Amino acid sequence: MAQPVNGQICSTPTNLIVMKLKPTLLIASALLGSPLDLLSADLTADHLTIQASATIAGPASFGTVHYGLQSSPHASSSAFKVSVAQANTEVTVPYTVEGHYEDGYTTVEDYGWIKSGRWQAQHSQQEVGTITISPVFDETGNRIEPERSEPIYGDDYLGDSWVDSNYWGIIGTHSEPGQVWVAPHQSSYTDYAQGVPKIQFTAARSDTNWAWQVPSDSGVAKDILVLWDGGLRLPSRDDNRMMALLTDSLTQSYQTPWDGNQEKLETSELRVNEFKTFTQVRSETSNGKSTEKSTSQLRSESIQFTREEQISGTASTVQTQIAAKSAHFGGVVQVEGDVKVRGVLRVRPAGDLDMGSYTSGPQP
Repeated sequence: MAQPVNGQICSTPTNLIVMKLKPTLLIASALLGSPLDLLSADLTADHLTIQASATIAGPASFGTVHYGLQSSPHASSSAFKVSVAQANTEVTVPYTVEGHYEDGYTTVEDYGWIKSGRWQAQHSQQEVGTITISPVFDETGNRIEPERSEPIYGDDYLGDSWVDSNYWGIIGTHSEPGQVWVAPHQSSYTDYAQGVPKIQFTAARSDTNWAWQVPSDSGVAKDILVLWDGGLRLPSRDDNRMMALLTDSLTQSYQTPWDGNQEKLETSELRVNEFKTFTQVRSETSNGKSTEKSTSQLRSESIQFTREEQISGTASTVQTQIAAKSAHFGGVVQVEGDVKVRGVLRVRPAGDLDMGSYTSGPQP
């Protein structure tokens, strides 16, 4: 089967890929009797038919566009190219490190005699003084025991002496090579997650129009969708009907062609803060050419209607606006039900009736 060569498909005697190559390549392939191994990065074919699937890993360029005059055009490398962009996002991936032994250094304790002791006070019983005992007399005043003195003994501080209390214990530590136990613990590493793929169609010129087409009944290709940097247009099977989605509005239009007596154009435009419809009728009358234009605009606080008539060069315009705070009627107002007025109703005087004092105050 076919083998990819530098992103291209080359011919083999057993596959169904038909390629019309340069004569030198065809002769080489026939002599080898095996798949043609091309070392060149460029493969040129006049006609290439692929009956199985084909995969293009890198960007692919299509067509040719020109700049300048038709008499002396300047060709660009390609009309457009198709590529795939996929950004990466840095993520932290956690994982658990199992408990294990690893080479390291262990701490070993050193033992020996530890000198210890304390100073202890030394005392002895010594004569510290004397006490005088008075004589003893009987009831008749005769002294039966003479006065005498007796010694007093007490604890006499002789000084401090050192008492040894040495013992066997840890006198220090040192490090030795050995196996060190590492307990289980959590760790993480940094990786990159593949982002959302973005299929890119990149044109060679900034004013490029992208058109999706289908064959018409006559076999000629016909646009069913046109995309450009200003918006999106959807052509209809009826050439008189059109819809376009722009960056700031949605528009629709329908034109009734001239039938010998009349033609009509109807459009609508939807914006963020406004909806507008327009109708224009052009006709031939006994009085001459007539044009009627009607416009309606719907905004957040008002509705406006405008009608313009042109007959034989004479134009007249009538406009009516109904707003949240006021209303103006440019034409005839006819009410079949009740009229309720909360404020003042002002009417201009008409006819030959004398209004007298009722004409004072603000006029309508």
